[in-house]
Amino acid sequence: MQLRKLQPNRAGDILQLKQLLKLIFINISQNKMRTFLTTLGVIVGTATIFLVVAIGKGRGSPGKRTIRQIKCRHHYCYAGFPG
Repeated sequence: MQLRKLQPNRAGDILQLKQLLKLIFINISQNKMRTFLTTLGVIVGTATIFLVVAIGKGRGSPGKRTIRQIKCRHHYCYAGFPG
């Protein structure tokens, strides 16, 4: 089924929008596994971003509090293990 360009009249737009929505729902129902995996990917990706941001904000607070308590103006962070 080929989609046509929307006509300038309002009644034609609504009819074509209904046809487009019907086509979308038919396509989703025929590709259930693909729809499920895409939805799962969006959910997992969004949850991962929230988790990383929350961990980053949570890890920064105790360090800032400690630096304020010892009244240090400059602090340096080095990557790696002490030793």
